[in-house]
Amino acid sequence: MQAPSLLVVETFVEHLRHDPNADGETPTHKGATIRSYVNSLRSVCRRYGVDEITGFKKSLKARVKNYENKDGNVSAEAFDMSDGLPKLWAACWSMTGWKYDKMLQTWTMFLIAMCLMARASCIAGAYSPKYEDLELPPEAQWDTDGYPKYITINLR
Repeated sequence: MQAPSLLVVETFVEHLRHDPNADGETPTHKGATIRSYVNSLRSVCRRYGVDEITGFKKSLKARVKNYENKDGNVSAEAFDMSDGLPKLWAACWSMTGWKYDKMLQTWTMFLIAMCLMARASCIAGAYSPKYEDLELPPEAQWDTDGYPKYITINLR
């Protein structure tokens, strides 16, 4: 399989940065978001036997890094388990209009998500799920807003 042309990928990146249909001079997407999209594209290329997007390491990587430097990077505050967990528990179990089954399901889903996201092995990346480990449901299982109702994550 032939690698995507650098011109096509650069056009894609430019469209992400400055959507011609959007109003104003403000970038449509920040550098970190563009990096995620390009990395997704690279992952798909690797999955189907394309070694590398032509010229990515030379010019495109510098362009995306420049966007990230211009935009800055503000990280979210770390989740404090001792402070946040009791508040989340109280909020979940005091929801008006929710039946017991709904509260139990919501709290269980939250705890499972916390276990998946807080695995120590995910920090090192050796066992962290990759794009290849995600499975999307059939189109009939997608909401009208264009998002799947669920995503299957295969753990390593």
